Amino acid sequence: MNNTLGLYLHIPFCLRKCGYCDFYSVTDRTRTDAFVDSLCAQIRGAAQIAKEPVDTVFFGGGTPSLLSVKQLERVFCALTAFSIAPDAEISMEVNPATANEAAFRAYRALGVNRLSIGMQSASDRELKWLSRVHSAADTVKTVRELTRAGFDNFNLDLIYGLKEQTARDFEASVCAALELCPTHLSLYALTLSETVPLYAERARLSPDEVQETQYLRACERLREAGMAQYEISNFASPGFACAHNLKYWTRAPYLGFGPGASSFYSGRRFEIAPDLDAYCGKPPGLEELLERAPALSETDALTEELILALRLTRGIDARAYAGKLKDGRRFLSELDGLIPAGFAAETDGRVRLTQNGFLVSNEILARLLCAAGL
Repeated sequence: MNNTLGLYLHIPFCLRKCGYCDFYSVTDRTRTDAFVDSLCAQIRGAAQIAKEPVDTVFFGGGTPSLLSVKQLERVFCALTAFSIAPDAEISMEVNPATANEAAFRAYRALGVNRLSIGMQSASDRELKWLSRVHSAADTVKTVRELTRAGFDNFNLDLIYGLKEQTARDFEASVCAALELCPTHLSLYALTLSETVPLYAERARLSPDEVQETQYLRACERLREAGMAQYEISNFASPGFACAHNLKYWTRAPYLGFGPGASSFYSGRRFEIAPDLDAYCGKPPGLEELLERAPALSETDALTEELILALRLTRGIDARAYAGKLKDGRRFLSELDGLIPAGFAAETDGRVRLTQNGFLVSNEILARLLCAAGL
C-alpha cells in the first residue's frame, strides 16, 4: 500500500454553470472569504490526524482560479500543517480567461507546478453550446501567458461526443490542442446526468459509432505526437502522467477538502456534503467523517481494484488478482477470452484492455465482475 497521501481541494465557485457539469459549484462568490476560512480550518484539523507525507495536491472545482492570490496564500499557509514533499506535484485547474500572466506568476511563487486548462473544444460554436465562458482564442492566450510565466507542465481537457459533432470536428480540436504543446491531454466523452440543462438535448449528441471514430482517431494523433496513453482518457508526454489522478486509479489514499469533495483514507470512502452554507458554518472534521464511514467490504475492495486497474494501460496482474477470488479459474478464463477477440492484451502476466476494449469497457467489466463472483 502506498504510504504517501494526496490532497484534493474543491473550490466550488464558477463564473457561470456549464450546461453539462454536475460537479458541485455556485456562481455566488460573495462567500469566498468565509469558504477560505472553513477550508483552512478543515485542512489544519485533518493534519492533526493524517501524518503521512503528502506528495500530490490538486486544486479542483469549480474554478480555483477565481480565488484571489491573497486567498490562495492563506490556503497554502494552511497546507504547511501537512508534511508536503519538496518535489510534490501541485496541480491547479484553470478555466481560460480567468487568470492572466501575473496570476500565473503568483501561482508559481506559491508552489503550483502543474496546470490543467479547461479547453474543451477549439470551436466557438461548440463552446457556446457547452455554456463555456471562454472562446477558442482565450485558450490560446491563456497558454501563451502561462508559458511566459514559466509553466512547462500543463494539461488540456477536451470533450467529444457533442451535439452534431463529427469525427473531423473533434480531430480539429485535438490538432489545435497539440499545437499548444501541452505535456498532458485528457479526452472525455460527454456524459449528461438527468440534473443538467443539456440533458434535454441528449438525443442530438454524436452517435456511438461517431464517438468511437473520434476516440480512435484522437488516440492515433496523440501517439503520432509522442504522447503515451496511460489511462482510458488520459495521455502524457514521457514523465508527465498526472501523479495525483493516478492515486485515484491505484487506490492510494487521498483526502478531499471543500463541499462535495470525496476521500479514500484508512480503507474508507466518504464525502463532504455539497452544501456551501453548511460548510461555511462548520466544516466536518476528519475524525467525524471517519467515524461515519464504514470500512469497505472485501467484495467492494475487489470490485474497485478490478474496475480501476483496467482503466489503466498497465492493466492488472491477472493471476495475483485471481488468487484473491473464490473461483479464480473462471475469472481467468473470462479474461483470457478477451485477448483473441482483440479487446485485451497480455504482457508479462499483466492483462490490459486495448483501445477497442476501452470502447466497450463497461460491458467487459460487467462480464468480468460476474465471472469473479462480485
